[in-house]
Amino acid sequence: MKKIVVVSLICLFASFGYSQDSTQMDISQIPNEVGVLYEKAFIDIGTVTRGVDVMILEIKDLIAEKTKKYIRVDYSIGSYGSTMRHYNIAINKLEAESLITAMDKIVSVVNNEKKFVYTELEFKTYEGLVVGAYYKEDENKWNFYIKKDRSVYRSTYPLKQDKFVNLLILLRDAYKKL
Repeated sequence: MKKIVVVSLICLFASFGYSQDSTQMDISQIPNEVGVLYEKAFIDIGTVTRGVDVMILEIKDLIAEKTKKYIRVDYSIGSYGSTMRHYNIAINKLEAESLITAMDKIVSVVNNEKKFVYTELEFKTYEGLVVGAYYKEDENKWNFYIKKDRSVYRSTYPLKQDKFVNLLILLRDAYKKL
């Protein structure tokens, strides 16, 4: 009897731990409930640079007549074919507000503070979009990037400062449409 209880508790805690990790699933994969009719619309906001797009993801439950909107950032790394890796991250309204504030601060620090040592600025959303910049003293310049979570191997997409600012502008435009 004790073994059954112990095994049951282990399974319960393991499933709880798994459910905690699953919160980082791509929001666009949400419509997987049985018996629910969903409609997904992708509304283009703009292109940051080749391979990086911002859009609105609108998910409608056609039976319950409920709609949810997210900002979706899509980007691809690599050449076309087998080495191409595609990432998409959807961000809710509350998280988008924090992301925009963090990106504003990154741009402000880069434009207003002189650094003399290697420095990193980084912000991560709950859904796993990481935006940031780092200063390399030997290059005497800031390098900007976006990436899909720290744990995803080789997901970093480098951006020039003007493209980083363009991403910020597109995120603001998308935020207004949520």
